[in-house]
Amino acid sequence: MKILVAEDDPVALEMLEGLLAKWGHEVLTTRDGKEAERLLLAADAPAVAVLDWVMPKRSGLDVCRTLRTRNTGAPYIILVTAKHEREDIQIAFTAGVDDFIAKPVEPMELRARLHVAERIVTLRPLSSRCTVMNRDVAVAAAGRVSVMLVDPVVTR
Repeated sequence: MKILVAEDDPVALEMLEGLLAKWGHEVLTTRDGKEAERLLLAADAPAVAVLDWVMPKRSGLDVCRTLRTRNTGAPYIILVTAKHEREDIQIAFTAGVDDFIAKPVEPMELRARLHVAERIVTLRPLSSRCTVMNRDVAVAAAGRVSVMLVDPVVTR
């Protein structure tokens, strides 16, 4: 899985990059929020982002807020931070993060959370397809038009 790590601490960045590569992921890295945002808004953006809360140029929260308002296909975002009070967690989830890990990062916790991210990223296309099918059924029912539903996954 392609993952972006945005972390301004070079030691933490190297550790995260090393773990993710060891686990078989394609890893992109950056040390500032502005570059992270640029990479995550690109057409070939990673499906998952591990963002530090406090970074130069833009915070991880600001990056997350921008992605959530501009891009419906935004990546799964895991926020990594030394902040871990209940209020901090609430602020992070309100900003739109999908998950939250307190520093120092425990490798097995990160790995478990990445498994969840991968499962959710894998299910997103199925969810979108169901939404389109539901809309088509509603349109057909409203107009009393017959519609044949074919699931391309089943019919292959």
